Amino acid sequence: MTKTYVLGLLAALGATAFIVEMLRRGILREKFAVLWLLVSGALIVFAAFPALLRSLADLAGIAVPSNLLFLMAAVLLLLVSVQLSYEVSRLEARTRRLAEEVALLRHDLERSRQELRGCLNPASALWWLPTSHPFRSQIWCRHCSDRQMPSSWWTTAPPPRWPTCRRASR
Repeated sequence: MTKTYVLGLLAALGATAFIVEMLRRGILREKFAVLWLLVSGALIVFAAFPALLRSLADLAGIAVPSNLLFLMAAVLLLLVSVQLSYEVSRLEARTRRLAEEVALLRHDLERSRQELRGCLNPASALWWLPTSHPFRSQIWCRHCSDRQMPSSWWTTAPPPRWPTCRRASR
């Protein structure tokens, strides 16, 4: 083995160690690490057995074995680009769907806040006490009352005017 092959072998082993370390730290995901480990494994095999690369180049009809290596690298990079484009498209669709869900949840939250502030539907949101009760001047909102009163204390007669929710005045 010449110094060039030893250098290629050390570079391939270094690439393998780098990929394993990135995988161990969680920087590189497993589905991408498998591809790069296969590539670095192929580089190790071609660096350890250069005659294999020569015989593959002869089989493919390529005069210089390094040209076969460059061709395989170009095809690999093309495949990686297509795969990453697929991942980006999938993540964009997921991000759009999540943004729509967040917008709907914000709308529901704002509607709930409006109900609590102004009691948009006073007939369903407010309870009032009968005139015989000691707290007859207080009107309770079922959305924000801190304590529950027995249901027998509530009446269905509307008060003279619709008050706002207690929480809105805080």
